[in-house]
Amino acid sequence: MLYEITEPFVAYGNVSRSFAPPSFGDSFNPTIQNSSASLGASNSWTYEIGVRGKPVSWLTSDVGIFYTNFQDQVVVSSGTVSNFNTRTFGLETNFEIEFFQLVNAIKGRGLYEGAHEVTLQLGGTLVDSKIQDGPFDGNEVPYVARTVGIFGIQYDYKDRFSFVVQGRYIGDQFADAANTFDENAIGTVGQLNAYTTLDVKALWKVNDRLSLKAGVNNLFDESYGTQRRTGSQRGIFPGVCRTAYVGATLTF
Repeated sequence: MLYEITEPFVAYGNVSRSFAPPSFGDSFNPTIQNSSASLGASNSWTYEIGVRGKPVSWLTSDVGIFYTNFQDQVVVSSGTVSNFNTRTFGLETNFEIEFFQLVNAIKGRGLYEGAHEVTLQLGGTLVDSKIQDGPFDGNEVPYVARTVGIFGIQYDYKDRFSFVVQGRYIGDQFADAANTFDENAIGTVGQLNAYTTLDVKALWKVNDRLSLKAGVNNLFDESYGTQRRTGSQRGIFPGVCRTAYVGATLTF
């Protein structure tokens, strides 16, 4: 649902209902020591409201809040998988600043209509996600970071070329429903530390039919953990290392 508050601002809202049976991977997962064939189906309600707009020529903003109420969410924790009721509150923000538009506004020159533009991006998410029943009532849901941040800069030349440097920060996460902080000797429990990665990518529209792209993800080859596993694959499961790619799109 969208509602225009004033000309530069639009309010939005969303209510959604979801249902998901337990996946085969949750019920019979070789990386989980005690998978369960008796898992129940998960269902949830999600509510979201926010405001987005362009209050001035050089700034685009989007601020929203959300709430999700899960019944029987499938939660993997310390070699087991179980259903828990959970609830999650969150605040999401995103801001984009067009540098040359800002310079023109400061100098009183009106709208910038040149071929070049540099856009700065800054955004983040704050999350409070808690288990609502069972022996871990009140604990944080595993693998949900309390803070997530994005930042970047993008250069554009008309609609022909763009170059983007974008970073992502993922905050600390618990790896089990007991919210164990200290790591054990084999790495199957313990908090996962925060990390930051940086990606770069470029796009060149050669002509109306041919586009070329290239990029590098995790530019500085940051080492970080995304999961802690038991069973046949025991210990910290690492994130993706530095990867590069190239591609082309040809339209007939």
